[in-house]
Amino acid sequence: IKKGMNEPDVICSGQGDAPEGFRHAILKFQEHDYPSAELEMTYYEMAKACGIQMMDSEMIQCEGVNHFLTYRFDRVGNGKLFSQTLMALYPSADSYESYLYAVKKLRLGYPDLLEAFRRMAFNVIAHNVDDHAKNFSFLMDHKGRWSLAPAYDLTFSVDLEALPFENYHAFSVNSKVSDITDEDMLEVAQQFDLKKGDALRTIDEVKNAVRQFPIIAKKNEVPEELIGEIASYFEPEVE
Repeated sequence: IKKGMNEPDVICSGQGDAPEGFRHAILKFQEHDYPSAELEMTYYEMAKACGIQMMDSEMIQCEGVNHFLTYRFDRVGNGKLFSQTLMALYPSADSYESYLYAVKKLRLGYPDLLEAFRRMAFNVIAHNVDDHAKNFSFLMDHKGRWSLAPAYDLTFSVDLEALPFENYHAFSVNSKVSDITDEDMLEVAQQFDLKKGDALRTIDEVKNAVRQFPIIAKKNEVPEELIGEIASYFEPEVE
C-alpha cells in the first residue's frame, strides 16, 4: 500500500517487490454482514492501550465498506525477515505454558516473557478464543537471535450463536480452556518466575484497556447492539 498525502491511497499486489513509496501490508476484507474490520480495529487499539506490541494498523474504506489493514512484521523494504510460528517451532504446543516455555527456551529474557504473559491475559480477558499455535510467532535476525514477533489476529472470536463448549480457548491456562481466573494466570506467572507484582500490574493494565471497549467500539462504528452483547462477556473479568 502507498499512503498519499494529497492523493488517494494506492493498493497493489504484494506477490512481488513493492514499488518505491509502498509498504508491504496485509489487507483483511470485511466479512459479509459482520463488522469484522471494525472489531479488529477496536481490539488493535485496546491491545496497544495495554502495551502489547503490534504493527501499525488501520481501517481503510472502499465503496463505503471498511476493511482492516495491518503492516507486515516480516518485511523491511523488500527484504524478508525469517519468521516462524509457535506451531512450527513447537508442534505439540497447546497451552500458554507451552508458549512461555518456548520464550524461555529461545532465551528471550524477562521483558519478552512478561510480554507473552500480557498477550495471554489479553486473550483471556478480551475473549479472543482463537488463540492457537499459528497465532503466535517469532523472528530471527541475521545474527541468529530470536525475538517475539508483534502480536496479530487479536479480535473478539466468540461465536455468539454457538454452544458454550464451542467457544473454549484453543490454548489452556493452568489446564483450563474456559472460566479462566486471575488466579489461574497468576499460577502460570509463578511457574515461569514472573514477579507477582509485575503479573498483577499486567492483568490490571489489560482490564483497564478492555473497560474502554464500548467507547473504542463506538468510535470505530461497531453497531450498538453488538457492542452491548460483546461487552456483557467482559463484565465479570473487568470488575
